[in-house]
Amino acid sequence: IYLYNCVNGLLSDNTCLNNLARISLESSDGITVSDNTCTGNDYAIYLYDSDSNDVSGNDCDSNNLCGIYLESSSSNALTDNLCSNDNYGIYLTMSDADPSSLNTISNNTCSNGIKGIYIVSSSDGNTLINNTCFSNTNEGIEISASSGNNMINNTCSNNGRGIYLGGSYNNNVTNNSCSSNNQDGIVLGSSSSNTLSNNNCSNNDQRGIWIIASSADTISLNQICNNTLQG
Repeated sequence: IYLYNCVNGLLSDNTCLNNLARISLESSDGITVSDNTCTGNDYAIYLYDSDSNDVSGNDCDSNNLCGIYLESSSSNALTDNLCSNDNYGIYLTMSDADPSSLNTISNNTCSNGIKGIYIVSSSDGNTLINNTCFSNTNEGIEISASSGNNMINNTCSNNGRGIYLGGSYNNNVTNNSCSSNNQDGIVLGSSSSNTLSNNNCSNNDQRGIWIIASSADTISLNQICNNTLQG
């Protein structure tokens, strides 16, 4: 299903199997993509240069690359989607200096991939709230080279790392549970002016919180218990 330059449509209750991209929106705004089943494609749901869309209640399972992929797409709502056994559950990036910003990613489950939620390349001002990311090989949530993102009340367990910020600044990481990961709970690498507060980083196989080559970060009121190496 491919929508180009469309406005205010509804894509619902479709089953898309074994395609390059099951559901694609290009330069399309105000579209509701809901309750679809997308399995065995390269991309389950692909948004390019598309804003203010509602992507909710979709089952994106066993896709070769991504469950939900946003490129240069902003102000979208991604809610209550199941992304399992994809390389990347939810992926936000930019092209031609046009980032994916101001998106709300909430109540999604991203599991059994390489990364659960992956936000890169100046994708700024996104809100990640109440997502569950588990059993991913690398990170539950990774923010790379992006700023002003809010990560609140997410659960990241049994991943390589719970939450990783790389080359990112002015992000807020609050009230997340990053426990029982194979390596670390929360990691900041070459990142500055981030706030980490009220997170539970316990029972990880290496460190609770690990800060590498970073500056001016605020770390307060976190619970850090029973990690194998340092707190």
